Amino acid sequence: MRIASTFDKIHKRLSAKKIFQPILSALSTQPTGIAVTSCEGSSKALLVGALYQHIYIESVPDSSSTIAIVAPHYDTAEEWFTDIKSLLPTASILFLAQETHRSALYDASDDALIMLTGQLAELDNTHHHQRRIIILTPDLLMIPLPPPERLSSHRLHLQEGNEYPFQKMIADLSANGFDRKDFVESIGDFAVRGGIIDVFFPGTDLPLRLEFFGDQLESIREFDPTSQRSIRELRTANVAIHVFHSTNIEGTS
Repeated sequence: MRIASTFDKIHKRLSAKKIFQPILSALSTQPTGIAVTSCEGSSKALLVGALYQHIYIESVPDSSSTIAIVAPHYDTAEEWFTDIKSLLPTASILFLAQETHRSALYDASDDALIMLTGQLAELDNTHHHQRRIIILTPDLLMIPLPPPERLSSHRLHLQEGNEYPFQKMIADLSANGFDRKDFVESIGDFAVRGGIIDVFFPGTDLPLRLEFFGDQLESIREFDPTSQRSIRELRTANVAIHVFHSTNIEGTS
């Protein structure tokens, strides 16, 4: 990719600069962090991109650490996201400064909180060993969230062909904050028709259609909540089995 190759050249030149090595050394020896000044415009993203390349790809390729970028404002966060995505198109980037996330500040029981906790659970589990960057704004640090260990404990690994007690799954969904409806439309909804359970799990882009024969899971399919038509079949899925609302968040972090 042209952008990537251009960045590789910039990264090599930046890494050769005398100022770059002290930054790397300080990051490894200062547990409370460091401050880098005189960094303007896209040069900030270039610096983060160079650190990403050096730490995750060159020095510690198996690292599961996270780079967190706390931008002062939403517009600045959006600029960060655009720049980082251009420089590192294959990186796992979670943009938590969207308006849908920010609305959780004002109504912690709405879909924004459900979506946010679901994405954090997804990040904690499916991307556990991947290189990742989180971009957020300071106000999002004020949102009460379940601690990471609670997010991790509410997961269910679905495997085509395995057995899952059908009636127990329905009862567990209801007990864990999902709303039973005639049709699945938004995150946290589930519906039952014969031996089929449709569920919109937190942290997923599309709802899943789980087709059972007795207690055996015969198929897992993503479907369009608008048309209700299946899109593609999956063999496995690792999902968040709990919907967190403001009334059931204990031990927040």
